[in-house]
Amino acid sequence: MHGQRNGRSTRLAKGPAAARGVTVIELMVAMAVSLVIIGAATTLFMHNSTARKELDRVAHLHENGRYAIQLLKDEISLAGFYGELAPADVTGDVSIPCSDDIVEWRDSMAASVHGINAGGFVAGFGCVQTAAATAIGGTGMLFSQRASTIDTAADAALLNTAYLQVSRCSDAAGWSLATSGFNEDATGWAAADCDAFAPIRRYLRHIYFVDANNEAGDGIPTLKRLELRAGQLPAGPQTLVEGVEALRFAFAVDTNNDGSPDEFTEATPVDAVELANFLPNIMGIQIWVLARALEESPGYHDTKTYQLGGLAIDPDDGFKRHVFSTYVELINPVGRREQ
Repeated sequence: MHGQRNGRSTRLAKGPAAARGVTVIELMVAMAVSLVIIGAATTLFMHNSTARKELDRVAHLHENGRYAIQLLKDEISLAGFYGELAPADVTGDVSIPCSDDIVEWRDSMAASVHGINAGGFVAGFGCVQTAAATAIGGTGMLFSQRASTIDTAADAALLNTAYLQVSRCSDAAGWSLATSGFNEDATGWAAADCDAFAPIRRYLRHIYFVDANNEAGDGIPTLKRLELRAGQLPAGPQTLVEGVEALRFAFAVDTNNDGSPDEFTEATPVDAVELANFLPNIMGIQIWVLARALEESPGYHDTKTYQLGGLAIDPDDGFKRHVFSTYVELINPVGRREQ
């Protein structure tokens, strides 16, 4: 259809409206809105990712702290376990944690634990610094000794490894702590029924300490364990838990020989006579573990004071921390006194 206007012929548009494109202004507005939405989504994603990483740091921190406490708890609760050895045979109160002399081991079995909180490496713990040059001497160290709860087959006994064998058979009563001679030729003490041979248990002596590094130079404080050996230097320390920054101990001491703690102290005697009277009377240990995140938290500054018994620690960095604590009874020393 055509119309006439001012003498000219024009073509009329068909449909509700003539088809047209998007103007530059509309396109720019749409792009701006899209950029705002994308920016908001990106910011939200980044915040969620940061929050997730922070949750992972804190969760890892708590997991490591709880695991460290559990390891120490298990070790302390079993300290002084000597299988079938009669209470009267558990003697010797002189503790030399770093000793490799099995005779000295036999002369210290009543001192099933030995711990220090003092700075530096006091007498008896020097092997820790020798085996781990970056071991931290200003935090707690704990020594424990016991027999394994698992029997060792006679043909599986290792050289330079101490084993405990106890007989309660009436015609062969006795016990031995030695590095050889256990049933290599099918001989040995009989067990309580005077029929089968007595169990052979590996003798375990460990020192727990904090190292400034997990691996050389990484700066991650780590709970490690040194295993003492008979007749030779200890092997390199075993890594147990990353992020453990400090240890502290308080010792529950029995002063009247009834198996119940009468006093708590964080100080280990230095005098040899006092130490010999102190160690066999430890019936329990209060443990404090300061765990630290493995990475710094962006924007976080730690100005808290962490109390580990009588020790206050004031860090000044971007790592998050938490103190874990528990009390552990030395089941075996307590049980021998309650009999």
